Amino acid sequence: MMTQDVCIPLRGARELLKFCHLYLDIRPLWICPIRNFRTGPKIFSLGADEDKVHINVGIYGEYQPGVTSRPGFNSRDYNRALEKLVHKLGGHKALYAHSYYSREEFAQSYDMVRYNLLREKYHAVGRFVDVYDKVCVLGGEPQGGSE
Repeated sequence: MMTQDVCIPLRGARELLKFCHLYLDIRPLWICPIRNFRTGPKIFSLGADEDKVHINVGIYGEYQPGVTSRPGFNSRDYNRALEKLVHKLGGHKALYAHSYYSREEFAQSYDMVRYNLLREKYHAVGRFVDVYDKVCVLGGEPQGGSE
């Protein structure tokens, strides 16, 4: 089972959809174009200002039997491959789904400097779980519990 939402600049749509079809084989896919009107700093939202049109792809469902019968199939590896492709294409994953990033990869994908400044400004440090610890899966379970 995979439950992922990714958003990438439109220019990468063909590569992502081909990956989803050939590698994941989960269908149907949710496909929704998004127009980026925001400019300036972003933490967890759409990417660079010059990328005005994005595509959101929702990948929700069971892997097809042809995928799960592949030698060495492991859903974690498939999620990691998706994360790497989304990063390469300049996109982001929605953070309500499990993420498998290392802390370094996560920091490359999201503006953690700005995030940490906001955590300090609004006194969240020590009161709320860090977003990485909340959404990233290490050993099978999110580190932040159910908060």
